Amino acid sequence: MTPNITSPKTAPFLSILVLAAACDKEPAPEQLELGSVESEHWVQTGEEGPVDGVLAVQGSGRDYTLTLTLEDSSQVELEVHTPGETDFTAYEGMDLTITPVISWTDAITGLSIHEGEQLRYALYGTDGNPALDDQFGNGFGTWGETISGSTIDGFHYTWHPIRFATDEGYVDLLPGEVAEVRVQDKLWRLTAIAAYTEVAGNGTDVSDCGEGGDLLSYEIELIEEASAEEPGFLERPAGEPMARRTCG
Repeated sequence: MTPNITSPKTAPFLSILVLAAACDKEPAPEQLELGSVESEHWVQTGEEGPVDGVLAVQGSGRDYTLTLTLEDSSQVELEVHTPGETDFTAYEGMDLTITPVISWTDAITGLSIHEGEQLRYALYGTDGNPALDDQFGNGFGTWGETISGSTIDGFHYTWHPIRFATDEGYVDLLPGEVAEVRVQDKLWRLTAIAAYTEVAGNGTDVSDCGEGGDLLSYEIELIEEASAEEPGFLERPAGEPMARRTCG
């Protein structure tokens, strides 16, 4: 599948009116499930910073256990769910730095993995990811133009692709779409997880997490060479809810 490479443009006012009128008639693009990371290390230590060590990996598909053995022989274990089916076994035995993104509720909502100064993998979740801002600058991945809109359970959603700034121009990926792109003269595998805005309708119960929330989420991985087969779409597993913002 060839990524949609575009240049940002401002639609005329008339086009916006036509799009708004059609919004609820267009199908919503399927969102993937939320990427997740669970680890007791940062809760137990009260720290938020990175850890360095040699990585051991177990798992396959979308679920992995990552065990980092530190210099003092202690270990940090992480349970990672990767909607983009990142193959973490490629990092087995490598000396790496793992940095979480931690929300005010102590949930880990994002993750980055570096080899030395080089970013190798990142999950951009509900609280963003500073490692990606450091690597590519603010605005590397943003909401693309509105595709459609839907009202579900009292919340109004507008659905978008994710627009990435690459060496070849802007690439729009729908949630579930996988592409290999060149950024800063390196090859990266991108998976769009979710991209929407959410607003609570009148009378909708929002007591848990405030007045709805927007979500932009994706995974990115440094790769050595292009895949033999052209990347395509991934589907959300049966029974998994679509990616939603976590409280905090």
